Amino acid sequence: MRCLSHSYYMNVALELAKQGEYFVLPNPRVGCVIVKNGTIIGRGFHQRYGDRHAEVLAIEDAIKNGYSLKNATMYVTLEPCSHYGKQPPCTEAIVRSGIKKVVVATKDPNPLVNGKGIARLKSAGIEVIVGILENEAILLNKDFFKFIKTNLPYIAVKVAQSLDGKIASPGGERFSFNTEEENDFVHLLRQKYMAVLVSANTVITDNPMLNARFGKIIRQPARVVIDTNLKIPTNSKIVETAKDYQTFVVYSKKNEEKIKILSQSGIKLIEADESENGMDLRDALSKLAKEKIASILVEGGGNLNFSLLKEGLADYWYSFVFHTFIGGKATKTSVDGEGFLNSYPKLSNVKITRFKNSTLIEGDISYV
Repeated sequence: MRCLSHSYYMNVALELAKQGEYFVLPNPRVGCVIVKNGTIIGRGFHQRYGDRHAEVLAIEDAIKNGYSLKNATMYVTLEPCSHYGKQPPCTEAIVRSGIKKVVVATKDPNPLVNGKGIARLKSAGIEVIVGILENEAILLNKDFFKFIKTNLPYIAVKVAQSLDGKIASPGGERFSFNTEEENDFVHLLRQKYMAVLVSANTVITDNPMLNARFGKIIRQPARVVIDTNLKIPTNSKIVETAKDYQTFVVYSKKNEEKIKILSQSGIKLIEADESENGMDLRDALSKLAKEKIASILVEGGGNLNFSLLKEGLADYWYSFVFHTFIGGKATKTSVDGEGFLNSYPKLSNVKITRFKNSTLIEGDISYV
């Protein structure tokens, strides 16, 4: 029987894990395969937040296929959990199964698990190997890793701009060049994140819905408005549809009457600390993380983008650069704000996608 490498089987598990992308956050994407005598006998991936984990599904799959798990090897992209959460500990299912070896891509950064799952398996006499395709496994769950390690959501910023970096007219009217092709991409992108976030100024100027409406609809993200002074219009689409879509408004200056109106509309109000510039964005994001919002796509204006970059809070960047010019000294840009960015943030791991009327530039944001 041909024996393939650990990396081969872990790659299969990683590809399985990707299938849970839209549904598992704030849990990690996890894939698992079980191998015996060089044959994959069971497969599983975490399919939805709160549902059974990849390891249990792979064990069930192998049994359903008529295989004995005695002396089999399990490949899993993240350390198996050893605690009771929404599901019982996966380590106990593995111990009971008869599996003799578990190959783990990377440890789980969650303090409830970190190292404890591996220790439990070893204490049961199971051989454990850790670190196979570790970088790939961490990259797959970079939003989860940030969320767990920092108690902050993973923040991606999306902008649409002209070749000269402009996003709006001098009066603040947002230019829109999107074709069906870009719309389909952006609305699928929204669904990859747990929430879409804008400032109150964007709501006032553009009156957006911030939902998924074009192309393939898989799930609806939550909607978040950063609104320091609670100036969001009560007749805006965001407010009028708050009972249809999970909606948060984060504020720092109380207005009891407005809070009552927005609450009655179905909006969840979150109070964040004030700062000398208005709102403490780090505290606002921390409060959203407590609501289990693990990842956010920001579609705000230049001032919000500037603040996120200046405070080192943004992790990823998408720029749709449309093949046109706007010009004008007073025309708003994608990164406005007082002063400049001392750290000169840069993009790494850059990816470029070409559309008919635009070019998408995306990558990780580095502050070093």
